[in-house]
This record gives sequence, structure tokens and C-alpha cells, in this order.
Amino acid sequence: MAALRRFNVSLATAAPTSTSVCGGLVTAIPMTSIQCSLVAGQVREVAAYASGDAAGPGRTLFLEWKQYGNSADEKAQETRTRNLASLLQRLTVAEGLCIPQCLGYAADHRNYRTCLIFKHPVGASEQPETLARLLSSNGVPSLGDRFKLALNLAASLSAMHTSGWLHKQLSSYNVLFFSSTIAAGDNLVDGWSIPPPFIVGFEYSRPNEEDADSEAVRGNPHQQPYRHPSSQGPLRKRFCRAFDIYSLGVMLVEIGYWRPISQFIKDSYTPEKLLHHLITVHTPRLPPKTGALYAQVVRSCLEGALANPALDEAQSQRVFYWSVVSELERLVV
Repeated sequence: MAALRRFNVSLATAAPTSTSVCGGLVTAIPMTSIQCSLVAGQVREVAAYASGDAAGPGRTLFLEWKQYGNSADEKAQETRTRNLASLLQRLTVAEGLCIPQCLGYAADHRNYRTCLIFKHPVGASEQPETLARLLSSNGVPSLGDRFKLALNLAASLSAMHTSGWLHKQLSSYNVLFFSSTIAAGDNLVDGWSIPPPFIVGFEYSRPNEEDADSEAVRGNPHQQPYRHPSSQGPLRKRFCRAFDIYSLGVMLVEIGYWRPISQFIKDSYTPEKLLHHLITVHTPRLPPKTGALYAQVVRSCLEGALANPALDEAQSQRVFYWSVVSELERLVV
């Protein structure tokens, strides 16, 4: 964890990036080089380089697609995907961050979509498992492993924010594990080891800038509990860093209890009522399970105090680092 700690301290003391172009070269991979599905509307899939491609014939890839409206959006969407791929390539150099290795991007203009192309971990199961699925498994991982998972997720979000981008879809459905040891989640026993996690779900990610296009996230009932109440509905506010932090807080509740958020929700719950119950009921019950420090980190994420409007971008990011990432580091041996 020492390398991760050094990387995050360097980010915490630096000013956030204000430009959407992250620098460096990013590879545009031709569609003819990829063996993938042509099914429109598919969000993610396992694919491979075409057998005749010199870049790595037969190498397994993981693709994440983003559909756009029509040919008029083509250039803007490709630029956005290219800039995001550049950011992800830069973040994956830091050991310990949960960012899959981004190899580049592709543009499938015929089907009005672009994709981020990630390296599929060598020796891993072909189809990844989601954190949401594992939270419903029989076995509970050790507390130390859960603390490490929480730290990795928080540190990765911190790195993304400091680089000037918002994720916009953080949830347990967008945390993947490429490990054959957890392929049969129902057979896990207490104390099983959590493999390295990977954050995905970048379809709606955008630069954290006033003039950046902010696309509303399409309705998905599984994702809704992770969204801040103010980011939903007809009167929703423009997405901001605090909404990502709230989503992280919901995941930290899940990790602390090792239960999916769906088990905390009653039919009568509105997004506002869920927020209220997470803060006033479920977070106060965490200390016997995780200790008081972890519970305080969860509360900080959920309450929104880390996004004080009186603070500038650099100050807000430092507050998040020292109040969340640094505190979780104290729990990881």
C-alpha cells in the first residue's frame, strides 16, 4: 500500500486539473482489429483482438460501450472518449488504484457508439463478477480485506477527481472482479479473500468544468439508490463532486455490513428518506461491526460536508483526501 499512499499524497497536495485533455498519446484502435459483438445497446462485453492483428492476436479484451444519438454527436463523443481514455491510461500507472488498464478506444460510427478498451487480466475468469453480486453471497470477507477494498475505491475516486473528472455512476454494479476464485459466489465461506477490484461504468463520466456537457444518466433502477437525491428527478442539480462522494458513501455502508443496499430499502422509501435512514439509522449501527473511525468516514461521505461551497477545488479535494482516504489508510495494516 506504500505506493498507493505516495501517489495519493502527491495528488492531495496538487491543484486539480482544470482541463479535459489529460495529455499524452492515446491509441485509437480500428474496429476491424477487434472481434466483438455488433449488438446495439450493449454496455460491456469481453472481446478479443482479431487473429490477424499484430497488436496481440487473440488477446482477451474488456470493452465498455457508450451509445450516442446520431451522426451530429459523432465528433464530440469521440473526443470525449479519447480524453477519458487518456485520463485512464495515466491513472493506471499508480499501483493500488482500481482502474483497469486502458489500452485505448474505438469508434463504431456505423452503430453510433464508442468504446473504451481495457486489458483483460491474464489468467482471470472470462466473465467478471460484480461487487453487487458478491454482497449477496454466503460468505463474508475478513474486516481487513473490507477495509482495503474501501480504501482502494476511495483512493481511486480521489485520483479521478484530482485529475479533473467526475465518474457519475459509482455503484457496486460498476465494481468488477476478474477472478476465477470467486466465479461461484454462492459457495464462498466466511473469511474469503477479496481479489483486486476494478471500477468501470465510465459511460457518463465527464470533466468537472462549468462548460463541459453534462449528460443526464439514463434511468436504471439498480443504480438509483447510489444517486444523491439532488441528482435525481425533474429538478435535479448539475452533477458535482459531492454526488460521487455520496455514491462512495453508499458503497461503504454496503462494505461495512457486507449487505447490498437493496436490503436497506423499503417500498415506501424515497431517495430523501433513504439518505436520512442511512445517516441516522444504519451509520450509527456500524461501530460494533467496523469500529468508530470507519463509521465516521461513512458519515462524512453521506452528509455532504466534504463539499463545502466555501472551499475552492483544491481545498475540497484536500479535505476529501484527509477526511476519507487518509483515515481509511489508518485502518489498513
